[in-house]
Amino acid sequence: MKRRAGGFTLIELLMVVAIIGVLGSMAIFSLSGAVNQNNPAALARALQFTMMRARQEAVADNKQRRLSCLPTACTYQIATSNGMSNAMTFVAAGDNLTPNNNTLIWNVTPGTDWNVNLAGGVQFSVVKTITFFPDGSSSGGTIYLQSKRVNSGQFKVYAYTGTGLARLVNNW
Repeated sequence: MKRRAGGFTLIELLMVVAIIGVLGSMAIFSLSGAVNQNNPAALARALQFTMMRARQEAVADNKQRRLSCLPTACTYQIATSNGMSNAMTFVAAGDNLTPNNNTLIWNVTPGTDWNVNLAGGVQFSVVKTITFFPDGSSSGGTIYLQSKRVNSGQFKVYAYTGTGLARLVNNW
């Protein structure tokens, strides 16, 4: 009778790796809120990701997408009908990008301010939007973010008009 050598089987090792992976992903998601509260760059990255997502989804389903911003939050919205028309009705998609205690949404300008600083001296107070169209283009726009902490950074996220592509830049 053969005696089995000590050790672990492949299935046992795979189960341990899977359990560690699940626990690790749960830890990352539970800590992501704490990281975002202390890092103004996280909101800038989230805005850039949302712009890229808006462009991709608009092309995929022929419905315009829009970021509607106030100083308190930017809301991701979807058009209720298809096409490129300017007279669209939008509904909230449930995604709100809200600044934390350390970050201000300083301004949203209609152009792609890639080489200039048009943030202005006063924080904006009215709704401003950036729209992404089904042909892959956008209305263009730049969102300026300001850290409330001294020397903690300024960020701008902009969408190009013709291509709808989004870019993140630090230091206006």
